[in-house]
Order: sequence, then structure tokens, then C-alpha cells
Amino acid sequence: MFTGLVEGIGEIAAIQRLPQGLRLALVPPFPVAELSLGESVSVSGACLTVVAVEAKTFQVEVSPETLARTTLSLKKVKDKVNLERAPRGRNGHCPGTPGGPGLFHPGC
Repeated sequence: MFTGLVEGIGEIAAIQRLPQGLRLALVPPFPVAELSLGESVSVSGACLTVVAVEAKTFQVEVSPETLARTTLSLKKVKDKVNLERAPRGRNGHCPGTPGGPGLFHPGC
């Protein structure tokens, strides 16, 4: 679960269209090396899963459902996004609900 407190402001470095959704490359305000594959990050309020970590960016995939229910579909390269990592030892997903890349959890 997330606290709802924005940890920092990141920037969208790249947007890739996928057959089912988008992949966003994000430049965080914190060291990328602190992220792990599979870790949950709240991106402008949407719980997303880290699918790649590179030298200066990390990537998340956004499902069609999340795109339909958030403003992430309106974002462009260089746009700013609010970022929050889940507390250490927690993956950020709501208990009893499935987690995975780009899943939106109503009520979280």
C-alpha cells in the first residue's frame, strides 16, 4: 500500500505504444539503482510495476484499463508525474487483489 504522499516529481523520458497499453520510461528524482524489477511505484496515483531499470530511467507498463481510468493516456514526453515508491518490504498492491503491470485497483 502507498501512503499517498508524493515522494518526488519525475519526468517522462519516452512513451512506447504496446499492442495492449503503453510503456513509459521515467526519470525519477531518486537513484534508479534503488529500484528493483517487480517493485510497485505510484505514478500520478496509479500503482504500476517496474518492468525495466536502466542507467537513468525505469520503465513501467500501463494497461488499457489504467489508461481509461487515469490521466496517463494524456501524458507526453517531458511531462512531469508524481512518484511514490511503496514502503520497503511491501509491494504496493492491495491485499487480496491481483497485482501486475499496469493493473488499476479500485479502492486502493
